[in-house]
Amino acid sequence: QAEAAQAEAAQAEAAQAEAEAAQLAKAEANAEREAAEAELIEEARRKKEARLAAEAAALKAHANEEATAAAKRKAEAEAAKVRGPIHEHDLAVGTQVAARFKGMEFAWSPGTVGAWDMANGTYRIDYDDGDVEEGVARIRIKTPGQAEKGLIEVGTRCEACKPGTKPQAPTAPGVVTAANGDGTYSVKFDDGAVALDVERKKIYVQSVTPPPRKPLVIPQPSKPDLAVGDTIEARFGGGLEHHAGKVAAVNDDGTYNIAYADGDQEEGVKRLRIKRPGDQNPKALIAGMRCEAR
Repeated sequence: QAEAAQAEAAQAEAAQAEAEAAQLAKAEANAEREAAEAELIEEARRKKEARLAAEAAALKAHANEEATAAAKRKAEAEAAKVRGPIHEHDLAVGTQVAARFKGMEFAWSPGTVGAWDMANGTYRIDYDDGDVEEGVARIRIKTPGQAEKGLIEVGTRCEACKPGTKPQAPTAPGVVTAANGDGTYSVKFDDGAVALDVERKKIYVQSVTPPPRKPLVIPQPSKPDLAVGDTIEARFGGGLEHHAGKVAAVNDDGTYNIAYADGDQEEGVKRLRIKRPGDQNPKALIAGMRCEAR
């Protein structure tokens, strides 16, 4: 019995030892898990701190860039106050030009661009005759091949002769405010004066390079639509009145010979000068339409 009791006691001690060992292993596993979780939390904290630091650095750099740009704009504005506005220009020093000396009418004189004043957008012109003129506005200068447009649009900057000024008087700057339809224009000058009927020849606008001319196309004779014996009316000699007659011959060049009712004969009459009885002139003219005019 004593031995059985000792065996039971030993088994109990062994079971207790196993239980304590299991609890210890479980405690160690929990400790390892907690340590791993703590490491993950710490890693997340470090990453967050690094991200916030990078964002703060980026914001600071952006603020510094904005401050630098603002300082640069302020410095440029201060410099512009001293320097004045910078004007663009299209004429290099040395360019051959013609300029209206002192802005006078019809006083185009050949010369060379001697200098460019970026403060007020004007040029110095060294004329071929030895004269030198400072402060020449671009509107008073043209290069070889440039010319003014024949028709002027409302709103165009110009220089024009004021009413009552003497011949060869300098033109004054202004803007075209109306096209009157009779070849004259209304101009409002920069000093407030207004002229209502300035002739086109007394207005100067910026000369431009005209577009290249299209090659001359010689029209081929049109296919005859009149036959010998047709009764027609024709403008004898290109006059204004139509006279009755008949087609006497159809020519190879697209013209006709006409025998008029009054006995006159005419050769080589263009189709444009002939009409059939009852034909009417078009009420409206279209660009590109062939015509004869006086």
